[in-house]
Amino acid sequence: VGLLPDASRVATFLLVLATYTCTVGALTSALTALCRTGAATGLAMNIMLLLWVLVGGYLVNPKSIPAGLRWVRCLSPMSYALEVLAANEMGDQIYSLRVTGYAEVEGLEGNLFLRELGLEPTRALESAIALAAFWAGSVALAFAATAFSLWRRTGGGWGRAGA
Repeated sequence: VGLLPDASRVATFLLVLATYTCTVGALTSALTALCRTGAATGLAMNIMLLLWVLVGGYLVNPKSIPAGLRWVRCLSPMSYALEVLAANEMGDQIYSLRVTGYAEVEGLEGNLFLRELGLEPTRALESAIALAAFWAGSVALAFAATAFSLWRRTGGGWGRAGA
């Protein structure tokens, strides 16, 4: 698919994808424990993922989000994953654009292109740390939600085995 074959870039790519996937899995576990039906869990996850896609930078350029709503991007682990993956693949690269019928553009810097997309390649490390923190928080939330669900199902008491 044309990704850069450098071992560190491939490792970064795989680590970010694994971290994002584990984050979504942990949040799904938390919602499964809190929701009373599978349909409710599915609906909640679909709404959450849709909102993440909308503000994460995949469908909407972050620069075009109204200034008062840009903070919502901080609630999307997808935005952190995109920033790391894009910087990993395109940052510090030089591109040439050739499209039939248009002027050719030579020497386009990847970092400049990423900034035009509303991403900041110099924040890749901070975004990776934020994604890891999102994962840790999601796992903690999944454990807490599961404990709460078990507590609720036992009538609100702990240690009443046989009662």
